[in-house]
Amino acid sequence: MKAFGIVLHGQTRKKLLRLAHDSRDAGFRTRCLVVLRLADGWRIARVAKALSCSTSTVRRFRDRWAAEGFAGLVDRREDNGQTKADERYVATVRWVLEFDPTTFGHRRPTWTKALLIDVAKRFTGVSISGTTMGRVLKTLKARRGRAKPLGPRPTST
Repeated sequence: MKAFGIVLHGQTRKKLLRLAHDSRDAGFRTRCLVVLRLADGWRIARVAKALSCSTSTVRRFRDRWAAEGFAGLVDRREDNGQTKADERYVATVRWVLEFDPTTFGHRRPTWTKALLIDVAKRFTGVSISGTTMGRVLKTLKARRGRAKPLGPRPTST
């Protein structure tokens, strides 16, 4: 019994299996496997549990396959808009990192992601998340170093 109206012919099944196997994109692989499992007669809840996704996701991929075929398996996030952390933003963060936070009116002697976000927002007008700032810092190859001492070390007499 083929549930939910998905019937895969031999060549289509082989192509989907090959695409799922060869893909480095986990999302695309999951979309292929959803179609394959539904064509095998699995119920939506079983597919969702097996692939660790929600039932609404399985339904959406099923409907996209039914409407568009292979084109429905393509990731549609390319139309998400402009990235906030563009080249200008990264250049601003690079420039900000040349100074310490006290230069920009903060009391801390070392940078935190929150301080970098605050200072970069003053110059660019763009507010990003801490995770995105982490990606920006990774592209700049900035890393956490040892904490700097706040004052001179006491000398033993």
